[in-house]
Formats: sequence, structure tokens, C-alpha cells
Amino acid sequence: MSQQVVTLVNVDATADPVAVANLVGSVVPGITAQSISSTVSAAQGSSATIVTLRQSDIDPIGAQLAALPGVTLAPQTRLLATDLPDSHFLARLGGDEFAIVLPRSTGRKSIEKVAQRINTILSGSIQLESGEVTVETSIGIALIPADGRNSTDLMRNADLALYQAKEAGRGRFEFFRAQLSEVVRNRLSLSQDLKKAVSEGKDLYVHYQPQVQLDTGHVTGFEALLRWNHPERGLVSPSEFIPIAESSHLICDVGLWVLREAVHQAKAWQDAGEAPRQMAVNVSAAQIWRSDFAVDVAAVLEETGLDPSLLCLELTESLLADHTEGQVRQVLKRLSGLGVTLALDDFGTGYSSLGYLKQLPFNKLKIDRIFIAGATQSVHARELLSGILALARGLNLTTVAEGAELPEEIAMLRDMGCDHVQGFAYAKPQSAEDAMVFTHRHERAVLDTISRPGRDRAGERRSSAA
Repeated sequence: MSQQVVTLVNVDATADPVAVANLVGSVVPGITAQSISSTVSAAQGSSATIVTLRQSDIDPIGAQLAALPGVTLAPQTRLLATDLPDSHFLARLGGDEFAIVLPRSTGRKSIEKVAQRINTILSGSIQLESGEVTVETSIGIALIPADGRNSTDLMRNADLALYQAKEAGRGRFEFFRAQLSEVVRNRLSLSQDLKKAVSEGKDLYVHYQPQVQLDTGHVTGFEALLRWNHPERGLVSPSEFIPIAESSHLICDVGLWVLREAVHQAKAWQDAGEAPRQMAVNVSAAQIWRSDFAVDVAAVLEETGLDPSLLCLELTESLLADHTEGQVRQVLKRLSGLGVTLALDDFGTGYSSLGYLKQLPFNKLKIDRIFIAGATQSVHARELLSGILALARGLNLTTVAEGAELPEEIAMLRDMGCDHVQGFAYAKPQSAEDAMVFTHRHERAVLDTISRPGRDRAGERRSSAA
């Protein structure tokens, strides 16, 4: 789903038209001082509204318009131009960026009607060769001079209002409010800092959490997990910055960086004489639809020389919920054709469809901790977990249980026939060096258990994680 970003800037027409023109001209350079001056003067003491529109791939799902050369929203903008009265001024600033001057706005209600009309015109479905894309609009509104007397303050406050609109849901508009929550301000600040971290390649690093095969006890793989050490705030939780990366269209750059780092690390371990182990990397829906992700994956595999079967791409159920089966099948088929493993992550926590599991080329099913926690004490929870594992076996999918924290959970999962476990019961996510130290210690403990079969396997494994 692609979104338009709309910033409405209300101009008090009683102000000096030349001063207003200079201010707005610095924000919307495609509009001349003369055109703004004449438009504002024509408002005759009422208010005028300047609207800037630009195509922006903010929504993390299905924003494939930007990836297709020559695709614009020309039909929508032509419709918008036709719908606007002759007294309104519409300028194209370049690409898919536009500015509109709306004279005679008579207050908030008038501006709200304009925002609603823009939303109606610019929202809808566009048919592309690769499928249908739904376009929606988020709108932020700032007033001059109440919300800023210079372009910096004005655009910052409009961005805050826009961010609040996005937080409130799709197809919304918001006026700037001085009391906008500190949470919104914090998220906007973090978004700017994250963009800098990605562009400079600083403060981001990857930790690796081991995955253990339950029937042998061996470490067979790792999941690559992104970490961010903010220069001022310290460690920022992934649960905080990943949604920010998604909403600020940084997730594709971040995701590709993690993919490259993780694959290079997997190959470096192998080149150093370690046993081949699979590397799992999370993939956002945005990566699938905004870029030619299969080409990116193929390029990383080629530059590293890693065996494709040693790369596991983990996709969440949100990918399935927001796209037609044909679109999903096409992308996953290309990825599967590269020889990589495909895993459905967080199964059962979102949009579950047995049809998808049966018809799409998934190789693994990752079971969320929500189905593991408390299952050792609850008959109902155990039956549910057992049913999920049976389903996976019936579909010939390898299972990975995430978030196992207790030895009794490990024993329960082994008895149920789960294939792999990833969780604090074995090891937390850690640096590449520490992950390999754990692996060596754990493997020695497993070999010691095999040489002394009378020893308790679970106890040995507990000692290996100590």
C-alpha cells in the first residue's frame, strides 16, 4: 500500500503578502512570490491554505510504486486539478511533488473539508502490471503564523502533525498542536537519528541468537538481530526503533544492511573452519514490495559465495494479510528459486491461513513464544502447541520454537517432536564472537553427553548455557 504525504500550511491572509510569499517560497520553492502574493491578496482578509503534496513510500506494505520506473500518480493529480476551482493554484514541483494554494479558507472547518477532499481524490486503487496497489493519504496541517514564523519551525510542526496522523491510522489528517505528545516528538527525533545512523553506517550492529536442533543437541543455525546503540540514549529497543524504521521508509535500507552483514558473517565463520550453519534474517513486507528483493538477495549471495541453502529468510504473516496470493506467490517463488530457505515467522500471532501454508513455498514454521509460555502448566495450551506442531509435520515444514526460556519447556518441545529451539534457555542474542564461544562450549557439552549416555541430556544442556 503506497501513501501520499500531504502537508497543509494555512496562511493568514491579513499578513504582508510579500513576507508570506517569501516564507512559503522557502518551503515550497516551486511557487513564485508573485503567484502567492496575488493569491493571498485575493483572499481579502480571510485565510489561504498552501498544500504541498508528494508521493512518499511511508507505508511499509506494498509500496512498490517507487520501485517501478515511470510510474506516477498522474491520473490522481489530473483529477485533483480538475476538481479545484479556477481560483486555486496548483503547481508541480517535480516528480510526484505538487503544491496547491487554496484561497478563502474560512477556518478549521474549511481546511478540514479541503483535507478530506484531497484524501478522497488521492486515495484509491491503481492497476499495475504486477497487481493492484492501494494508495492512501496522510495529512499534516500547520498554520501560519500560529505554528511557525519561519520555514524551519513550520515544516517541523507540520511533520509532527503528519506523524501524529500516521500514528492515528491510514487516511487521516491532523492539525499541529503544541501539546502533541512527547511520544510523537520522541519518535520523530528517533526517526531522524536512525536515518543518520543508516546513512553513515554508524551505531548499528548485529547480534546472533543460536538455534539448537533438539534431537541431536547441536547448534545448527543463528538468527541475525539488529541492535542500535544511540550515541546519546544508549541502546534503543528493537521494539521501539523497528516500527519507526517501517513508518519512515528506512526499513528497506536497514533490512538490506542486516542481510549483507549477516550473510558475510555466516561466510566468515565457514571460511574460518566452522561447520556450515544456517543464518536466519528477518525480512519486512516493505522489502518485498518496494525493491527487487530477489535481486538484492542474489547479489549478496554472489558477493559472499555463501551456499544459498544456508540463508533462511523469515517473513511475518503481515505479508500474507495485505497482498493477494498471486503477488505473494510470485515473489516467494523467485526467492525459493534462488535456493534459500523460507520461514513463516510468528505463526499464529497475525493473519493465519492454512491455504497459504499449503500453497506457498515455505520450508519452516517459527512458533511464537505466546504458544510456549505456560504450556507446561496448561493442558489446553499444550494441546494447542501440539496441534501446531502436528500441522507443520503434515505440511512437511521444519519447526522452530522461539522464546523457550525454561529447561522444562525444552523437554516439553522435544517430547512433542519440535525440530529446533531458539531462546534464552540456551543463549541470548550476542555478538558474533560470543555466539561462537557459546557454540564451541555447547558442542563440547553435547559430545560429552554422547560419550556418557547415562547422564541427563537436559542437565548437560543447562550447563552448556551457563
